Amino acid sequence: MFMHEAIVAATFCKNIVLEMSTLMPHHVREVLSHVPSSRVMIGSDLPESMEIEIGKILTLEISDLDKRNILDQTACAVFGEGC
Repeated sequence: MFMHEAIVAATFCKNIVLEMSTLMPHHVREVLSHVPSSRVMIGSDLPESMEIEIGKILTLEISDLDKRNILDQTACAVFGEGC
């Protein structure tokens, strides 16, 4: 809903990390064209939708490094637990 505003905020504030739940795959690619994958993470508003959210990232035509960052490394950097 506020994807473009989030991109602007993340562009100017380097401590902002974006979470991608509810975005369509083409929107995720748009975010990644402005914000590095090291500041993007997967998320879900419901446990039941995690499979869809993970699948969305796994099937995107982005680098393996971007996928690894979104699915794991960004959260590890933010939360620092279990990594």
